Amino acid sequence: MAFASPVVDGHHARVSEAAITDSIVVEAPIDVVWSVITEPAVVPVLDPRLTLVSTTGAAGTSGSGYVLRMSRGSQTLDMTYAVVEATPKTSLSLTVRMGRREPSMQSASLEPHPYGVVLTWTTRMPVPWGLAALGRRFMRREMGEWLNAIAAEAERRA
Repeated sequence: MAFASPVVDGHHARVSEAAITDSIVVEAPIDVVWSVITEPAVVPVLDPRLTLVSTTGAAGTSGSGYVLRMSRGSQTLDMTYAVVEATPKTSLSLTVRMGRREPSMQSASLEPHPYGVVLTWTTRMPVPWGLAALGRRFMRREMGEWLNAIAAEAERRA
């Protein structure tokens, strides 16, 4: 997905992309890992900064979605997740809109592994031109916490 150049104060802002992919071996059955990554109600368990606001459609299916609210002090940010494509127990692609910003893309793939499942997660987000390296550093920290939380919850459920 190419990111459009948004118009800011009447000028086209130059936009770059920060992308990161990481994997983790989850010691749980694939159906358990799939339910953890597709059930919107699980997200606040994985990241306590988030609250589930609403859902649409059947979880983990193309066309479904949900809204999460992130709170930090008195500030809140709503994030709208839309499932673009879902192949049960195999792959998931989502767009994530935060306010009026260009949407980011997230995708996950699951592959059998002798000890459970290899979960690979990719996040691609638009960032102001020249800030891709900073964006990747932030995303790398968040990605590690996210994958570890998914693994812990799936292993707890297994």
